[in-house]
Amino acid sequence: MEKELEGLQEHIMARSVPCDTELQELMHQIDIMVNNRKREWEKKMEALEVRMTIKDQELANTQSRLDQKGQEVGLLKQKLDSLHKTEYEMVQNYNIELQGLKAQFVHELLAFILLKSWQLFHVDVFLYFFM
Repeated sequence: MEKELEGLQEHIMARSVPCDTELQELMHQIDIMVNNRKREWEKKMEALEVRMTIKDQELANTQSRLDQKGQEVGLLKQKLDSLHKTEYEMVQNYNIELQGLKAQFVHELLAFILLKSWQLFHVDVFLYFFM
């Protein structure tokens, strides 16, 4: 674009018209304005690229942390599942042991009742015959 403008300027300068100097001055001012706008735009683009690079790095770091936390959550879930399974198994074992102890208690209670009734029977028989 600049080459076209320069070419246009040279073409205008080649003609000897009384308003050439005014046109040349206007063209020069337009060139200055265009160049200033171009530099401003390039600075803005560079600033945006820097900001975008920083945001990309932040995003990558955040994604990495998120992945790490996801792995931690997975491990903690596995541990929790394992603890629940262990707890369930312990409850089952305690229930089985409790049922066994209840059965043993009933057996011992019956044995005790039988022993007491046998003793009472013998005491009654003894008292009946010897008193």
